[in-house]
Amino acid sequence: MINLPILYLGYLFILFSTIGFGYLSSKILSIRLSTGELGLSGILFMTIFSYITNFAVPHNFVHNSVFLIIGLFLFFLLLKKKLFRKKIKLILIISLILFVGILMSKTHDDFSYYHFPYTISLIEFKKIFGVGNLEHGFRTPSSIFYFNSLFYLPIIERSLIHSGAIFYMIFTNIFLIEKIFNRLKNKKYDFLLILSLLSVLFINTIFYRIAEHGTDRSALILIFILAIYYLEGINKKLTKVNFKHYYQKILVIILLIISLKSFYLIYMIFIFALFYEFRKILFKNYFYKELFSESVGYYFLFGAIIFIFTIFSNTGCLIYPASFTCLDFISWSIPKTEVSEMKKWYELWSKAGASPTYRVDDAQIYLSGFNWVPNWIQNHFFNKISDFLLSLFAIVIISSMFLIKYKKEKSLKKKFSSILFNFNHFVN
Repeated sequence: MINLPILYLGYLFILFSTIGFGYLSSKILSIRLSTGELGLSGILFMTIFSYITNFAVPHNFVHNSVFLIIGLFLFFLLLKKKLFRKKIKLILIISLILFVGILMSKTHDDFSYYHFPYTISLIEFKKIFGVGNLEHGFRTPSSIFYFNSLFYLPIIERSLIHSGAIFYMIFTNIFLIEKIFNRLKNKKYDFLLILSLLSVLFINTIFYRIAEHGTDRSALILIFILAIYYLEGINKKLTKVNFKHYYQKILVIILLIISLKSFYLIYMIFIFALFYEFRKILFKNYFYKELFSESVGYYFLFGAIIFIFTIFSNTGCLIYPASFTCLDFISWSIPKTEVSEMKKWYELWSKAGASPTYRVDDAQIYLSGFNWVPNWIQNHFFNKISDFLLSLFAIVIISSMFLIKYKKEKSLKKKFSSILFNFNHFVN
């Protein structure tokens, strides 16, 4: 049994190292980042590093300890900045609250099935080509496994290798709280304040069960930040500086999202939408040529190639389970017929035709046309999506009522300003 103070120190070691690597990546990419953004950028940097080094070495005590000590050193360099030191209390408060979540929550249902085995394979072995042939859970690797594999440390050993989702929660909360208080401080009572309030309420009331995060909840949380970036960007004055600022941040956050699950490639549409909104700026004096030479663009491309190559090295497919991207002639490739069958299985599962306890008799008839809709509504919509939508609706109503009252009543505004001042004084 690990001593609780030692476990907490290991947790803080990882937390501070992540921020340190976020500081390093901000310097390399020349991006201005808030405290929460530093953490998320650090997660991405560590994840990409994890993918690269696993091709050569396993993520054992030596590898992880040396790497995280470097991150801690970078954190202390950042700590020299007075502006950042004011944020330490906020970081410690949020991280301590969520540390309790690690102690209270059980692991995800799929953790013992393939999350834990995949993470352990990264810890004990360097890259194994064709590992997808062993178990179909290994065919769709998530970057969170690679991030978690860096938490295998002396003394605490495997005690924190399931905690990657907590760090996503920590830095997302810090980002949203900073956003809310900055807008209140600057008296910007607009839709972005409502969205930020809605996001922080939603994440901490609907996504508070860490045991349900798996590989996709962290991506869903990041999508709230992506939406804020996009809406904030298109509502700013059209300038090269503004476009470049949001373009850089959107690229970083999308890369982190799609690394968690390749399905989220669909959110690349935000980049194209941003290009459309700023089209006048892009084609003025050939600004797009300057933009494509940005280091963040190469960073995005490099990260995407690493993630795709990892899927390929596991399965022989560039995108699994899209059989047309599979190369049958590679020695470790999964046969295209098997890939096609797995695609049908995923479709059956997503349309409520299968679960851990049952499966429809004739999958082909069930999936044809809209035959699946009634069963999906009964077994999926009213169990999961309806609760999600009702919760979202309730939070929207509460947030809207609060802000309407907040804007109309001067006395309430003064009280809230007093609370804000006291909170900032405590945090800083």
